[in-house]
Amino acid sequence: KELGAEIYLETPATGLIMEDGKCVGVKAVDKDGEEIEARGKAVVVATGGFGTNKEMIKDNFGYNLWEDYFPFNVPGTTGDGLNMMWDAGAQKFGANIEMIYQLKDNMNWFLLDAVLRQPNLLINQNGDRFMNEGMMGNTTYTGNALALQPGHYGYCIMDGKILKNYKKNGPDIFDIVHPEDAFLAVDAEFDRAEEEGYDGFIRADSIEELAEKLGIDADKLEETLDDYNDMCDEGYDSQFHKKHEYLHPITGKGGYLVGKYYIAAYGTVGGVRINKYGEVMDANLKPIPGLYSAGSDANTIYGDSYNFTLCGNTMGFAINSGRMAGEAIADYIDENF
Repeated sequence: KELGAEIYLETPATGLIMEDGKCVGVKAVDKDGEEIEARGKAVVVATGGFGTNKEMIKDNFGYNLWEDYFPFNVPGTTGDGLNMMWDAGAQKFGANIEMIYQLKDNMNWFLLDAVLRQPNLLINQNGDRFMNEGMMGNTTYTGNALALQPGHYGYCIMDGKILKNYKKNGPDIFDIVHPEDAFLAVDAEFDRAEEEGYDGFIRADSIEELAEKLGIDADKLEETLDDYNDMCDEGYDSQFHKKHEYLHPITGKGGYLVGKYYIAAYGTVGGVRINKYGEVMDANLKPIPGLYSAGSDANTIYGDSYNFTLCGNTMGFAINSGRMAGEAIADYIDENF
């Protein structure tokens, strides 16, 4: 405001204004329903991707939002900016999701998620084990493995005896996101989940009951558990080479406790291609004059994985790509106006 800018709230943009192949502004509708045009010498689109757009998620990735795919629900990430750029001739490029995993409705069941995502037996809907559960502390590895399973989900199984050990000695995997005291407070959450009919948590007293609740053949489930327990007893995982200190036999003592984990994401990344100046490229890899993009709409440097070893990387890209685009726009204006 001090520099003379006008800020319009409750005024969603509806399209880019293109004249003679150049981007010269945006169309919008204000809070009173009036159509307006905001013109400028350049436009930068930074709308955060399409992480909460059900149709775009289905069309681009084949996942069903809130059915088999449960990302963080970031308001406003509906893909409007990307659609505007595509309509203006931008190349559609590199759209992806930063794959992680979590229980459905994660934030409402945060303690359950924290307790059940320990490196115990992880199986798919066929009753088969499919990864080294010792890697479950890495949300990216686990999310990508779950994405390859039937239905894009898996069941992580432990029992009351293992939980008792965690309460006494601490969990196998520590992280800064999930509180250690969750293990001491989780029993009430187990009860709440059953009372509310939450299907992200399953509890059973026998293998037969567990198989019925999971919809897995009881003989197959028992075979998988027997094989796993044999490896635990031997202290050697001959299937996936999980660390021996994570090999806790699952006997059912204290009941079977299961979390149903789905693929998830912090949001989408990519959708348009930019050059080092933040200029949006067309289908022929030529910059569209006056059109720039920054942040998640243009972030194609991480592929399909959340960069687990560098937390905050997407925000870092957003900040720096915005800075780079701003500097480039200043140069563009100096040279052309």
